[in-house]
Amino acid sequence: MKPKRFELTGVAPKPDWWIVRPNEITTFCANVEKGESKVIAITPGGFPVWAVTYNEFRTEKQKVNFASATGAREMTYGRQEGEPQTIMLVGGVHGCEIEGTVMLFNFMQILETGSDLRGVAMPEIAELAKNYKFIIVPCVNMDGRSISPDHRIGSDLEEARRANSGWLKDGTITDWWTMKKYYPIPPEMIGYRGGYPNSEGYNINHDATPGHFRTREAEAVVRLAADEAPDLFVNLHAQPSGPNNYISPPDAFGAPAFWKTIWELRRESDKLLAEAGFHVNPIGEDDPPPRVFVNLNTVVEVAAGCPGLTIEFDARFSPSFERTLEAGYIFLKTFLRYGQKKCFVDRTKLNG
Repeated sequence: MKPKRFELTGVAPKPDWWIVRPNEITTFCANVEKGESKVIAITPGGFPVWAVTYNEFRTEKQKVNFASATGAREMTYGRQEGEPQTIMLVGGVHGCEIEGTVMLFNFMQILETGSDLRGVAMPEIAELAKNYKFIIVPCVNMDGRSISPDHRIGSDLEEARRANSGWLKDGTITDWWTMKKYYPIPPEMIGYRGGYPNSEGYNINHDATPGHFRTREAEAVVRLAADEAPDLFVNLHAQPSGPNNYISPPDAFGAPAFWKTIWELRRESDKLLAEAGFHVNPIGEDDPPPRVFVNLNTVVEVAAGCPGLTIEFDARFSPSFERTLEAGYIFLKTFLRYGQKKCFVDRTKLNG
C-alpha cells in the first residue's frame, strides 16, 4: 500500500515560488528553454529523476575514466585548458530535506531569465554563472519527496523528525543512528518510513559501495558525474535540530586537496552568512580533521576526481521562506566567486 503523505500541523502554506511537489518538479524540468533536461533514472515508485545542464557541454564523452587517468603521464580526464569549470549540484537526496531543491529551481530560473521565481532580479548570480557549466539534479529522491511535507519551517521538532525519518512499529522515531544501522531497515520494523529513504527503504546518500549500487537514483547520479567530470560536487541537505546553515566537514577518503577546498568554501560561506545576520559556528583557523563518513560525495570523488561537499540548511528555525532562499543564494555566491579566483580542483596536481 502506498504510504500517505505526511502533513505537518500549524505551519504556513508554501508560496507559489517554492517548487517542491513531484508534479511541479517535472513540469519545470520538462519545460526549460536555455537548459538541456533529461531523465536519468526512474525511481522504484515510478517517478522520474531529472538532470538539467546549462551552458555548452561537449558532445563527446570522456575518453578515459578518472581512475585510469590517475595512472597516465598526463591528466586527460576532466576539464581541459580553456574550458570553464563545471559545478554539479544535487538536491533532495533525502526527500523531506527540500530547501536545496527550492534554491536550485530559483537558480535555474535565474539562468533562464535573470530573475528568480519570485520575479526578483539577481544580476550578480546571473553574471557570475556565465563563467561556468552546471549540472543540476534538483530532486534525487522523488519517492521520499512524494510523501513529504512542503517544508518544515516553524514546525515542532518531533513532528519534523517523524516526517523525515518516520517511526518504528512501536511508534518511536527512527533516529539518525537506527536508520543507518541497517541497509535498508527491515520492513517489519517500520511503522512509517518517512521521506528520508526511497520507497524501497534505501538511504540514497549512503548508496556508496562501488560496484554494488542498491538504488537506481545513486547509480545515475554517480554515472552522470563520471561522464561529465564536474570540478565541484555539491550535495544539498537540511537538518531540523539547530539554526545553522553550513558546509559539512570533508570525508577522510577524499584527497587532501579536496579537504582544503571544502574548508576554504566553509570559511567563506560562514563569513557571508554572518554578514547577512545568520547564526554561524566558525571552525577556527586550523582545519579540523576529516571524518570517516562514506556517502554519495565519497563515491563521486572517486568517480570524478573532484571535491564533494554537503550543505546543511536550517530546516525549522528560519523566520521566512525568503530567508531560507537567501541562505541558498549565499552558498551559490560562495562557489561562484571562489571559482573565479582559483580552481576547485587541479587534477594534474592531485598526486603532488
